[in-house]
Amino acid sequence: MAYIADPQNEEEIRSASFETRLLPWRKGYGTESLNAIIRFAFDSLGYRKLTATVTAGNIASKRLLLKSGFRQKGVIRQSYYLNGEWRDDWVFGLLADDYHG
Repeated sequence: MAYIADPQNEEEIRSASFETRLLPWRKGYGTESLNAIIRFAFDSLGYRKLTATVTAGNIASKRLLLKSGFRQKGVIRQSYYLNGEWRDDWVFGLLADDYHG
């Protein structure tokens, strides 16, 4: 599943999400889906940057984002509470000027 939310506001905050747990792994579907979202956001919608958050420790998602041109920007410590513990998120960013897809 993939979507882009586009709330029209002055901060230009947009959100994109995709989920690959139902797709066969290691066949390129995640990369293909993410790159389609990126191209659509930059080329069709005119976004200038994208931000992604991933649960810290999710190496597969980190690898996917880095492969698609995102750069790791930092960590949001104790981002959310799940199953009795606080979880961190990794933050990634990609500027339209830096995308070579």
